[in-house]
Amino acid sequence: MIRLIPISLLFLSTSVFSCEEIKSAHNKLLSSNFKLNKHFILKLDDEKKLEETETISYQDRKVSRTETEIQFIAEDYKVDTSKSNDEIFMKSDFTCDDVLINDNQVQIEFQKDDVKFITEFSYEPTKKVLKPLKTTMSGEVGFLFVSWTINAVTSFNNFTRL
Repeated sequence: MIRLIPISLLFLSTSVFSCEEIKSAHNKLLSSNFKLNKHFILKLDDEKKLEETETISYQDRKVSRTETEIQFIAEDYKVDTSKSNDEIFMKSDFTCDDVLINDNQVQIEFQKDDVKFITEFSYEPTKKVLKPLKTTMSGEVGFLFVSWTINAVTSFNNFTRL
């Protein structure tokens, strides 16, 4: 029994260390300049409303978007052209409770109102580098007396440091 306590503490301290290492790698990601491709699919009440791709450049903590191409847009859906200056994977105010680490795969969960975001990263421990892979969004959104189930998947590829 006495031997189990030090072993338990070792595992606990390893996961905390890993989380701190992930936080450091995330800060390193946000302080670097990079470019990646983004593929986005949005569904409301399980009906596809939008599918688009674009290239995102992140330089000096600012996002610029190029090569935006809409592959599909539902007739009853209007595209919001005023895009924000960030992506969910850039949220840096997460805690260790929001982080799940499994080998070189990292998930960070973020909740905003009734919508849950889960971002998956690949982690290269030798370089201490995080690369965003995918963000899933799910939950309920409403306007006045109408609500919808929202599901979206954003996939990232061709991550390149500039």
